[in-house]
Amino acid sequence: MKRFASLLFALWVTSICFAKSALPNYEYDIVGVAIAKEGYYLVEVSTMVDKKKEATIDIAKKCAIHGCLFKGFAVERISQKPILASPSEAEEHSEYFDKLINEQFNTYTNSTHPIQIVKAGKRFRVKAIVVVAKESLRKDLEKAGIVRKLGL
Repeated sequence: MKRFASLLFALWVTSICFAKSALPNYEYDIVGVAIAKEGYYLVEVSTMVDKKKEATIDIAKKCAIHGCLFKGFAVERISQKPILASPSEAEEHSEYFDKLINEQFNTYTNSTHPIQIVKAGKRFRVKAIVVVAKESLRKDLEKAGIVRKLGL
């Protein structure tokens, strides 16, 4: 009986950890649009949302930050690796990334292009071109002790 209770407790703790994950549960695609000026990424993000009121530029910016941090992308036959090398870093600093992606995303992103919203069945596809300030983002990650400085 103790073994069963401890198993249930472990499952409960695991479910709480995943429920409070800092990373949004968005399904999205990210591709590089062009080589941007030094210190920036120019990416196109495409994601699906359930409600039209969720179809905003903010969702595209959050996905762009998430993609640059954890997914990486390709631009003109050049593969751009994610800023963070391993997913375990995201779990270790989940509160930091939750705040970064959900609250501070405007600090590192900009978009001057209009977004495209297309109804796809019962959902909506949001597509936008977003500029991500990769150098500023990386420097703040270095200050927080999440990534090492380049060359060290």
